[in-house]
Amino acid sequence: MKKEEYKERAMRIRSLADEQKFKAAADLADSIDWNRVRSVKMLGLVSDIYKAIRRYKDSRDIMLLAYQHAPEDSKLVYYLCELDLKLGDFIGAMECYKEFVRLAPQDAGRYILQYKIYEAQDVSLEERASVLEELKKHNYIPKWGYELAYLYHRMGMEGACVAQCDEMAAWFCRGSYVVKALELKNLHAPLSKEQYDILAREKPGTYFGRPDDFESGMRQEKDERMQPQSTLQPPLRNAQESRIGRFRDYQGFVAPTESSRTGTGWQVPDQSWDTGIEETADRTWTGAGQQIVDPSWEGVEQKTDGQGSEAEETENTNQGTIGQEEVERKRSTL
Repeated sequence: MKKEEYKERAMRIRSLADEQKFKAAADLADSIDWNRVRSVKMLGLVSDIYKAIRRYKDSRDIMLLAYQHAPEDSKLVYYLCELDLKLGDFIGAMECYKEFVRLAPQDAGRYILQYKIYEAQDVSLEERASVLEELKKHNYIPKWGYELAYLYHRMGMEGACVAQCDEMAAWFCRGSYVVKALELKNLHAPLSKEQYDILAREKPGTYFGRPDDFESGMRQEKDERMQPQSTLQPPLRNAQESRIGRFRDYQGFVAPTESSRTGTGWQVPDQSWDTGIEETADRTWTGAGQQIVDPSWEGVEQKTDGQGSEAEETENTNQGTIGQEEVERKRSTL
């Protein structure tokens, strides 16, 4: 293949990848002998294209070619470890993990790789949680913060789960993983007004009722109960049901169906964010002067709609939360 023809096809592959037409890009990539290409960026892009359509072996073969041209690049070793896990090669994954730790001993990505290896080998939930807790000390990332909260949920550690979800809402304030965390918390404890506002802003039209409505409804019911019993329409029992109804509206409550139950509790929010296409969007292989970047371990959250990455705000909030004890206190005053 002539140099001009290769350049034309390479530009077409980049264009198709930008449009997320990965199947067409992979078909075009099949027509090129990548052993003759020395560009790490281009090889990395092609590897990601194959990975997006789950051709993991082809993806790994191309990534190995890139690694041969840059054997000291820890990010390439990181990606090779991920691909080994996709292929079920745990020995290869462990070797890549050790090499990554050697090349980048201070990089928090080591904990993400360790967690993925533990997950692939079905290590206990407690050990997985300990790895994410260590990651949190070095680099607090929304995706893995939510994963930690979800592990607490699976282990039955309700208090730790709620605390982790509260911390995510206070620390990041917005983003898809904050929404997931608040939905997860909603299975165990009431949301605060500030947290409800986050959901209303990030996911409008999904949650009904407001904390202010709930509190005003409580005051209205208290006034009604001070009237003579004969004027209540109907008496106290239905008033209690009305109060519960308003509380459920505030919580974004949806009555469960048989298909929405898992075991003894509610079905947890969907966790299908870790698909091949979304993983592909984690990297920026193309463009002059760009470096290979994986936001999943550099503190940048990934959108789940495939439209690129979204920088997470790390702004703390000093506003208090309305917990379960506050709700119980309000009830006790009735």
